[in-house]
Amino acid sequence: MNTEQKRIHARALEARAKFHNFELEFISILQDAERTRLPRALNKRSLHVYAVDVLGFTPPVAYMFIAVARKALEIPELIASDLSVFVLSRLMSTINPLNAAELIHLAQTKSSRELDMELGRRNPRYKAERTKIHSEECVELTVKVSAKFLDKLKRVQALRAQKNCEAGMGFALEVSLDEYLRRHDPVQKAERAQKRKAGAQALAVVDAVLGDAVAVEPIVDPIVAEVDGNRKFCAHRKFKRVPLTAAQRHAVFARDQGKCTSLDASGTRCNSDQWIQVHHIVEVARGGGNEPSNLTTLCSFHHDLVHQLEFSLDGQVAG
Repeated sequence: MNTEQKRIHARALEARAKFHNFELEFISILQDAERTRLPRALNKRSLHVYAVDVLGFTPPVAYMFIAVARKALEIPELIASDLSVFVLSRLMSTINPLNAAELIHLAQTKSSRELDMELGRRNPRYKAERTKIHSEECVELTVKVSAKFLDKLKRVQALRAQKNCEAGMGFALEVSLDEYLRRHDPVQKAERAQKRKAGAQALAVVDAVLGDAVAVEPIVDPIVAEVDGNRKFCAHRKFKRVPLTAAQRHAVFARDQGKCTSLDASGTRCNSDQWIQVHHIVEVARGGGNEPSNLTTLCSFHHDLVHQLEFSLDGQVAG
């Protein structure tokens, strides 16, 4: 190597050492953040959301660091291995306290391909999922599935081919997902319910204008409708808890798009679409009703957080 090459190489070694020290420090920070429940204090539902929303890491990088940080509490040898977080993250689905020394040695001495082959042999689900973005419209998905899953997918392909439709695996998966969402997505159900209601109202108007002799049942506002014979009482026994009707749930999910509406201190909406629940802004025990202005959608984390805050405030008032 000439003088310039030696200088560049020295800088590379120095940067690599600094980067490794950063990885170790960040792992320690994530462990402390989870131990002290820092994300919850910042109104973030998980350590991953904290790393992405607050610290600005991309979701894959955040997931990689968090997985290693949690596993390192169980296997301290990971930190002393001098391996990068990227390499350590590949061991997460296979490593345990019994095989830790062996797998760490393999990671230190084997090539990337050899390590992948060994991990795949030990754990059939290794590298089960991977996404690669090719463009805004095209994403490559790699996922391991069961033989039964493949049989079902091929059956969907065959049914589409019988209708002279595109029968590629991607199209077969898409129509299967479309059907599942049509049946189970509360937002889509809400949109269909609103269309049916609008259609019924339009029909009622037409009948009234034309003087149709056929009786039309009055349209009841679903938001204020009650469910007779199925009422429950809240713990305080002061107000009756009337279960939400399907129409009421539809209205809330359609308005909030089936996502958590909780706002953090900076006014940023949570927007999680997992474990979504309908929440009464004014509790039923305090006279809150089922009108849409008193209903919102929250993820289970923020729903629990709201009720814990209300409970603590009640305790302060009582004290």
